[in-house]
Parts: sequence; C-alpha cells; structure tokens
Amino acid sequence: MQNLLFMKPIILFIGLMNFYNNSYSQVKTKYSYLIINLVYAYDKDVERGYFIINAELGNPNAKEVYNLKSYKLDRKTINPGGVFFSKRTDADTAVYNYFINATEVLEFLSQNNWELILVHNQITSSYYITGSNQYPYTTVSSYPVYYLRKEIH
Repeated sequence: MQNLLFMKPIILFIGLMNFYNNSYSQVKTKYSYLIINLVYAYDKDVERGYFIINAELGNPNAKEVYNLKSYKLDRKTINPGGVFFSKRTDADTAVYNYFINATEVLEFLSQNNWELILVHNQITSSYYITGSNQYPYTTVSSYPVYYLRKEIH
C-alpha cells in the first residue's frame, strides 16, 4: 500500500513533464512558400511549345527555381552550361527554364521538395480601341497561379 502511495506522485510528475514538454517545445514544422505561374512560349526550331517558370522573387529558399538558366531561341545564340530537365542526369546541376509541359514543371519542383498546395485561376481584363469609330474592345483572359510550399529546417 505504501508502495502505491509513493508511485502516484511519480506517475503524476512524469505525466506533467510529458505534457509540459509537448506543449512548449518548438517542434512545429516550418515552411517556405513560393508563388509561380507558367509562361507559354513556342520553339520554332522543333515546332513545339514549352513552358517557362515565372517565380515571384524574394524567397531565399527557392534558389533552385531562381537559378534556372534562360534558354535563348535566337538562331546564332549558343546556350552553354545547361541541360533540359527531361535530359538531365544526376551529375547535371544547371537546368534550362524550358519545360515540355506543366507536369514536367511540377516534377522538377517536387524533386526539389516543393509541394503544390493550391492552384488559383487569375482572371485579368483589358480593353483597346478599335476601328475608325473608336469603339472599346474588351478582352478577358485567365491563367493558373501555383502556390507551393517546402519544409525548411
């Protein structure tokens, strides 16, 4: 019986320490966020469209996105120091900002630990004046905006 009276405070103490430890320790996961949209372009040489990642600036944890190499389509331009994402190997470090489709873009981001959390449809409108009567002509367009996050340590 005395043994049982001695055990109750120890069990209570261990329970309180466990609660205190879980409540006040900094074990929350921290995330870094990135907002991108994809710009469509056309490569006349191979007669195929491709996408360019247009990332919002200001995230120090998005270097792999910001360091994508621009791919120039001018006839006399040489594009040194990079490789297409679909042709890369483990030894390749520089990748062109040239992706065959949106799935390839998401695969690149996923391999760099970015997680897609939301796709938002951005709608824009504009107008221009047409004809000799100066009538306004309204245009409406939309494009997806991708919200991504990455766990940081």
